[in-house]
Amino acid sequence: MKQRFTFLFLALWISQTEAQPCFSPQQLFPSGTAPWCIRSGDFNTDGKTDLIVANYASQGSIALLAGDGFGTFSAPQLVSFSGDPSSVTTADFNSDNHLDLAVSIQNFGLVAVRLGDGAGGFGSTTSFNVGSAPHMVASGDFNADGKVDLATANFSSNNVSILIGNGQGGFTAAVNFLVGTSPESIVVADLNGDNHTDIAVNNLSSGNVSVLMGNGQGGFAPCINYEVGSVPSSIAAGDFNGDNRLDLVTTTTMNNALSVLINNGTGGFLPFVNHTVGTGPQAVITSDFNGDGYLDLASANYGTTTLSILIGNGAGAFSGLQTLNVLSNPITLAAVDANEDGRVDLVSANTNANSVSVHLNCALFTGNQALNENQAFTVYPNPISDVAHIAFSEPLNQAELTLYNCIGELVWRRNNTSGNAVDLPVHTLPNGIYFLRVAQNGARLHSEKLVVNKI
Repeated sequence: MKQRFTFLFLALWISQTEAQPCFSPQQLFPSGTAPWCIRSGDFNTDGKTDLIVANYASQGSIALLAGDGFGTFSAPQLVSFSGDPSSVTTADFNSDNHLDLAVSIQNFGLVAVRLGDGAGGFGSTTSFNVGSAPHMVASGDFNADGKVDLATANFSSNNVSILIGNGQGGFTAAVNFLVGTSPESIVVADLNGDNHTDIAVNNLSSGNVSVLMGNGQGGFAPCINYEVGSVPSSIAAGDFNGDNRLDLVTTTTMNNALSVLINNGTGGFLPFVNHTVGTGPQAVITSDFNGDGYLDLASANYGTTTLSILIGNGAGAFSGLQTLNVLSNPITLAAVDANEDGRVDLVSANTNANSVSVHLNCALFTGNQALNENQAFTVYPNPISDVAHIAFSEPLNQAELTLYNCIGELVWRRNNTSGNAVDLPVHTLPNGIYFLRVAQNGARLHSEKLVVNKI
């Protein structure tokens, strides 16, 4: 009995220790003129996390900053574009196992696609027409054919453009779906649990979020709008309350806050709750920054030259505001594991200083959180290069397994799982940090952090 008490005391002490995130002072790396959007991936196939930065300037560029796996990045390798790149998404568009680029060109109403060669280079540009002033582009599989499609949030035409991919690097003509006024950013996820990809956009001028439910064939139902705070400029999705349904969060620039909308279980959302951050938040992301198994929030605050971090409690609430200083007017940020230590680091774009700030995570503990001590599981190997073998201490009965990436996007789901073991192939996933969750009868049993590192 004494030994069990000691173990529980230690577990409680660890839980308290990991409650507070820790980030090192910023490291600065040049990015090109007016960095506007950051994405990560392994673009030169060396097993290290690289950065891709969209530089929003007259006749702008995309910058590749190659990572060394220790938290340092190379001088920018610039890829020029005709027009003003406002955002970039990365995925394998032509099924060659190399990451490609799709860039929204806001002033020309285009998406420009460049295919990657796996060595850090990109081919010639192929452009596709979309709506007016596409502010953001995202990727997903909207017609369930296993090929990557594209979606843009079109600021001036008040719609979303869908382009269906052919798996060879090409895309169909855009089909447009109406949303609110001045859509600025977009999130792609299964919001109602029907295994079809849905879309949510934040509308800057109408002060709401438009949700479009996908039919799995490339089409979408008419949007449903949900009110949020004033001037929402960014949106992200994640499971904030552990019910295996994705919730939403937006920045509300005029309220200096983040608006959280909790999923009602069927793809609808409860009234928003605001959480105060720094002045003028322009971007929000979600990840587990302190390793407790719950998603946290981070915002880039353009008005105060800071980043804000809020810690999630796993029940949908956030507290413990922490502030990080950056160089100048951060307009976007990304969650990456820059130094391959299994912790989630932060990268922000200093748009007026032509650089990115990297904050390495120095949290003392990033272990797993068992939510039911009688229903634990082990994953081996971890880090994973090919297939993860998951072994459960007790048999599952019709359980749901879900895997999220470090920004809270659902990347894998397996329903009706029973037995003591299951295999999870990761060969289609990019290197990075993931969170595996197991739920049974609507209750989350356990969560585990996985690291995918394909050498």
